[in-house]
Amino acid sequence: MVQDEFTIRSATPGDEGGIAALFTGLDPESARMRFSHSVSTQELAALAALHPGTTSLVALHAGTVVGEARYERTDEGQPPELAMAVAVGRQGHGLGARLLAALRERARADGLLTLRAVVRTDNRAMLRLLRTTSTAIAAPVEEGEVVFDLATDDLMPPWPVGGPSRKVLIETRSLVDTPEVQALWEAGVEVRKCQGPTNEAGRTCPALEHGECRLADSADAVVSLLPQDDPTCRLIADDHAAHRGEALVARSQAEWRDAAPGLTE
Repeated sequence: MVQDEFTIRSATPGDEGGIAALFTGLDPESARMRFSHSVSTQELAALAALHPGTTSLVALHAGTVVGEARYERTDEGQPPELAMAVAVGRQGHGLGARLLAALRERARADGLLTLRAVVRTDNRAMLRLLRTTSTAIAAPVEEGEVVFDLATDDLMPPWPVGGPSRKVLIETRSLVDTPEVQALWEAGVEVRKCQGPTNEAGRTCPALEHGECRLADSADAVVSLLPQDDPTCRLIADDHAAHRGEALVARSQAEWRDAAPGLTE
């Protein structure tokens, strides 16, 4: 499937019917991943609506909406939350990646540094897609959902303004929190979990690639639990050691257990 078959543009109120048809045409599994619960046809029409504060992009093929990506601005001081849907027959051909890239570009043009994505832990396709971008886990995994903060550029999302004064960056491939990470959340520490670089196209380490990582550069402590037998992961830890000094508190789970109690004080 060639990419030129699709046109991506900003959605207008006239696209709401096409977006609703896209939602209605999702199979049960795709709908569950998009909405996390079953929704009626009437609810789908409401969910397709473009409200004030909604930024939506649609992907068109022969005039039909075959994909949509949006983010919703809120008044709660949280990053706008993104959501995406791709027609069943169009999934697995790169359209989701194109929509996400276009949405990030649009958000960046709107002056946003961070978007948020709440993803089911069994939504493997979306988890793989987010892993190719500048993301960090921003909350404990609860009720089968993981919260990602997503940078609109390549330098990782910034720490939130006005949050807890203690900031700890955990670099780990695991979605599941260890007891040490749980203790940080429970102590009110601002925690971000970076899953490190991936072999998939698009994801690099900003500290190595650009000499800057908003999370690592501003963290009070960095715990690098990425596999040290991976040359790139070892280089990341070496970079933190060179530039962050005492902020790099561990390179292994054993070192982390020793350091963890002090991070909650």
